[in-house]
Amino acid sequence: MDLTDAAASEQLAASLPDITHLVYAALYERPGLVAGWREREQIETNERMFRNLLDPLERHAKNLRHVTLLQGTKAYGVHVRPLSVPARENRSEMHEQPNFCWNQENHLRTLQPGKDWAWSILRPVLIVGYST
Repeated sequence: MDLTDAAASEQLAASLPDITHLVYAALYERPGLVAGWREREQIETNERMFRNLLDPLERHAKNLRHVTLLQGTKAYGVHVRPLSVPARENRSEMHEQPNFCWNQENHLRTLQPGKDWAWSILRPVLIVGYST
């Protein structure tokens, strides 16, 4: 499904009222793997895709219990400068550069308070394997 299509996402969410868990691993990448992560279009598209699915799902799935967001180390700015190990949350990169990972996390933090569901974010260093 095209997660950039808000109407299609709304329709899908409405058809899944019994969903309890969401694992969100969708990613839109522009050409130029590193350069693309700094481009406004890529940042806005990835944030919109996440909101298009999560927001209607959160409204329709009354038994939602957990949202897992799969990101990666680009959340820490590895495409801008070397990563300091161990990686820490709330590093300065969160505020120094545009990054859809932080936008997605901020949306979760804004949407979740007072709700019956929780969330977590996974940021593995590398994911290997085939995907479609």
